[in-house]
Amino acid sequence: MGNAPRVLDLPFSSKKLDRRAVSVVRQLRQAGHEAYLVGGCVRDLLLGLSPKDFDITTSATPQQVRRVFNRRSQI
Repeated sequence: MGNAPRVLDLPFSSKKLDRRAVSVVRQLRQAGHEAYLVGGCVRDLLLGLSPKDFDITTSATPQQVRRVFNRRSQI
């Protein structure tokens, strides 16, 4: 997996994405981990709804997540 950002043709407006959730995904990927938005937020976006929260999955371990976010995270 390369660290180059992928350009996707999204079936919804990227303006509906939460900038903080996108930032978390971006930071994890820049640190060399896989990271994706998942769950109900994806469903809601595909249905044209505004998600109430954004779930993220990652290949990073809890300790790696903590290092990426400079101890601003809770395990």
